[in-house]
Amino acid sequence: MLRLVKSLPNSVEIGIVLVLSFGDFVVASLSVALHHVTPHYDVRRLIFLVVFEIAILAVLFPFLRARGWTLEKIGFRPTFPGIGIGFLLFLAAYAAAAIAWYAIWLIAPETALRQLGARVMPSRYRCRFRLRWDWSIRFSRKSGFVVI
Repeated sequence: MLRLVKSLPNSVEIGIVLVLSFGDFVVASLSVALHHVTPHYDVRRLIFLVVFEIAILAVLFPFLRARGWTLEKIGFRPTFPGIGIGFLLFLAAYAAAAIAWYAIWLIAPETALRQLGARVMPSRYRCRFRLRWDWSIRFSRKSGFVVI
């Protein structure tokens, strides 16, 4: 089996990796585009997505390892400065998302309320949503404060 994997042409390797990595997303995107259906994401769907990605990694990692790929060959060399830069990028992206959401809340609160769905308390114009690591952001239309 190892000899068969090593003897595959590069084009077949690329095809296998692309189909396994992005095939489900391409099919889902085409389905949405052709049927004009808005996808619904809930916690169960997101957990399934994480499990699905781990399963794909469990299949692709040994396949690519057998083909001779290593983390060093693709340029993955973690360092402390690189980890720090990655953490700063995460904080910048988080802050940008919070600022954008706050701007949407101030400019078009009805749109923000529609996006939050059932988690909204329309009588007080307050909304709350949870992010990873149990961070939460609260917006108040009356005071205009953002609490993180």
